Amino acid sequence: MAPQKLDLVLNGTHTTFSFTDSHFFVNRRGRGQLPTQYVPSRGKLTPIAVTVKSSLGVPLQRVLWAESTDSGTVVHVLAKKSRHGPLALVKVEGILSQGDEDELSKEWVRLLMDAAYAGHVFNHFILRIKRQRRLKIFVNPRSGPMIYKGNAKSLFKKRVEPILKAARCSLDIVYTQRQNHAAEIAAELPLDDFDAVLTVSGDGMVHEIFNGFATHKEPLKALSIPIVPMPAGSGNGSALNLLGLKEGLDISAAALSAIKGHPMKVDLCSIMQNGKRTLSFMSQSIGLMADVDLGTEHLRWMGSNRFLYGFIRGLITRKTCPVSISIKATETDKIKWDFMQFPVSLANDGTIDVVIQEHVTSRGDLLKAMGGAETGWGFWRDSSHYFKAHAYRVKPLSKKGYLSVDGEKFPFEEFLVEVHQGLGTVMSLHGHYPTKFDVPPPGK
Repeated sequence: MAPQKLDLVLNGTHTTFSFTDSHFFVNRRGRGQLPTQYVPSRGKLTPIAVTVKSSLGVPLQRVLWAESTDSGTVVHVLAKKSRHGPLALVKVEGILSQGDEDELSKEWVRLLMDAAYAGHVFNHFILRIKRQRRLKIFVNPRSGPMIYKGNAKSLFKKRVEPILKAARCSLDIVYTQRQNHAAEIAAELPLDDFDAVLTVSGDGMVHEIFNGFATHKEPLKALSIPIVPMPAGSGNGSALNLLGLKEGLDISAAALSAIKGHPMKVDLCSIMQNGKRTLSFMSQSIGLMADVDLGTEHLRWMGSNRFLYGFIRGLITRKTCPVSISIKATETDKIKWDFMQFPVSLANDGTIDVVIQEHVTSRGDLLKAMGGAETGWGFWRDSSHYFKAHAYRVKPLSKKGYLSVDGEKFPFEEFLVEVHQGLGTVMSLHGHYPTKFDVPPPGK
């Protein structure tokens, strides 16, 4: 596509807005402050000046909205202030160089919006993006990771809500008041009223929503509504899975997923224990990883640092967790916060990835197990056994321990896990889990 250009005047300086089939650009002939960034003020969106370079370029995926008004042409985008920083909401606007060209501006805006929401080809189908999505939002006001130095409610108000409003989404917001409050509402949710459900919390609320949908009078229809996790808890594995390690903790990137993502089917698991069935969307763990999670619940004030503390504690104690395990495997052996425990896991292949870690006697070996964990290097360790399975059963052989299901505490008793292919739905910008996995193993 040849660049589509619009010549404007921004603060007295001639500026060109343009876009191609992949990017939107602003080029200003002169120095000074280019865009403005939103901050919330008394329930409204108030622009403040942000000093940046005299040019701006962002992928069309990050163009949220554009419009032509009596006061000028306005474009809302997400851009990074620094290479490794989070996405920030930016507004650029200008007036036409010649006042009699309003129709030109309106046509340019129409073309930009069509390009920004064109979607892409996925599995031989053109997936177009619905504009102005209707979103049901659950905010846990008691949740909040240390990394953001604030709670989930303030994160939502400062980082998420302005982005969603800039994209003209309609928002139905609930601030949860107790455990399972979100599940209770999900079980009664009017399904035709919403395009997606957002959770502003940690992984526990995603677990709640899936199980609430499972008890809906139309469970299959409910489970087809995409869930979009906003990373606002101490455990945010679901957001890391969907956005990748680089953007998995950027709540602005998660908000973009709610606006521009596509529904993606994911496998869910049913956990049978003492005659009760519960859905699991992410993980079940016993042993060290469960101790790291549930054994540090009293340290939630530390945010994600509590997991590091838990691992160091496990490194010192080297406690074992004897179990009896039966696996209905399809493939046998070897086919953290930023810990890629399951590097070859697929969202919708009808299997669960099972890792069995033998007892490691050396603390040095435990430390080595963390080396390269963010790229899945532990997959190649001789003491780690990896299976893809349709089902498995575990019977603990000790009386005390932890069983973690999606980060939630379950009785430390025998349990059975079965996979249900594609039963759940999430929103994804990528259409798959964006992982980086070294094959073959490093050094071989």
